[in-house]
Amino acid sequence: MVVPRGSHNLDGSTADSTAAGRVTGSPLSASAWRNRVVFPLGFQSVAQSCPIGNAEERLVGSETATEAVTAWQPALCGLGTTYGFSQIGDGEAANQIVSEVDGSSRLALVTSPLAKAVAAEHTIRYAPVAQSAVVVAFTIDYRLYPDAPAKVRDGLQALDLTLDARLVAKLLTQSYQADVPGRGSGNTTLQGNAASLVTDPEFLALNPTFVGSKSDTAPAGLMVALGNADANGRVWSWLRSDPVAAAFLDGRPDEWGDADQPGVPVAGARHRHECGQLPEGRPDHREGR
Repeated sequence: MVVPRGSHNLDGSTADSTAAGRVTGSPLSASAWRNRVVFPLGFQSVAQSCPIGNAEERLVGSETATEAVTAWQPALCGLGTTYGFSQIGDGEAANQIVSEVDGSSRLALVTSPLAKAVAAEHTIRYAPVAQSAVVVAFTIDYRLYPDAPAKVRDGLQALDLTLDARLVAKLLTQSYQADVPGRGSGNTTLQGNAASLVTDPEFLALNPTFVGSKSDTAPAGLMVALGNADANGRVWSWLRSDPVAAAFLDGRPDEWGDADQPGVPVAGARHRHECGQLPEGRPDHREGR
């Protein structure tokens, strides 16, 4: 159940008129309670969905397919085979397809075909199973100073977010002070960068409702998919294809002086031999750094 209260208190005053700077009062009061929204919940059976004694087939693969496979498993059991799914990295899934080790799965869900070197001397068949896409999911609450232009949003959840390629590159390379232990103390590059995403002028130009955010408000970088996911390689290919993001990754500061950290391992980086353009441990081509 949700009791929406908007941006006004129960007495009609605005949220920013209170000392707390947010909506106050009980949601159980009559005027608020009558606007409640009820979401009926149902529960799935916890009974065994696959009969004991079914033939079993090992299935391994990408994290992006986990929810889909979980939904398919009960229906597939009715066909006489139980498909047990193990979520592993794309690289290991590809290796298991061609592995000669007993117990290795010969059935895997991958997001890119196997490299020619891995698939050599093997006949591999591919079949489309599901569609997926790379997305950036977020959950950020506004934490604004009292004089912020959008101060009425303080404490509310942000519903919209605009990111460009360079902002994603900054997050993946931990280029904000809040993204590293000690907030970059002793690191001259980080000390000249924005404290966090929500204080970066580039981000604020695209998301003006965050102007006036408190400096300790920040998503701590980006979490990436399990293992050396092919999805990570696609993200880095996108960043490298964008001239502004590529320049940042090559060490060129942005218009406000923020720069990439040299020599720091990167979230979700892929090896050169896996995607053809990323050197070991870094998604760029800088030499001697």
